[in-house]
Amino acid sequence: MRKFLFGVVVNLVLSFALSFTVTVATNTYNGLPINPSTVLTPLLWGTLIGTITTTIIPVNKIGIKFATLNNAGPETGLCALYKNFVILAIMVPIMNFFVTGIMIGFFTQEFFNAWLCPIATVYPVGYVTSLIIEPIGMFVARKLTGFDPMAASAEARLADQGEGALAGGR
Repeated sequence: MRKFLFGVVVNLVLSFALSFTVTVATNTYNGLPINPSTVLTPLLWGTLIGTITTTIIPVNKIGIKFATLNNAGPETGLCALYKNFVILAIMVPIMNFFVTGIMIGFFTQEFFNAWLCPIATVYPVGYVTSLIIEPIGMFVARKLTGFDPMAASAEARLADQGEGALAGGR
């Protein structure tokens, strides 16, 4: 349960930060003013949608799998670069789809331009944000839940090594 809550807290912190930066970047791209009425609603919906999406879709596992396929170990800086690349490739279009639809209406004449056109501009901003915020989200989640994923993975590796030694000794 603590592991699940840890993931939800990390997703919440990351979704909040991404919602804010993506909202500001999208508004700037679309020529909209940056004020409470154009930022707060997308921030709220983006955070909610991002948290739910990343809790349902195992984006972290998908990102780590992509990093591993590219020879980046699970606990390296290179893994973070690859992993966040994939996470954002999933999150930005989904979050932007729903927030754009909520703000201007789904499948209206302006919807597709307002949804798809800013992604090329918004993605790099979101990527840098995720690289900066993910460690902060992990720190906050560790403090709130008491779950340490590094310690848990180290314990799992030790248990696997122990089982391998037992199996080899038979």
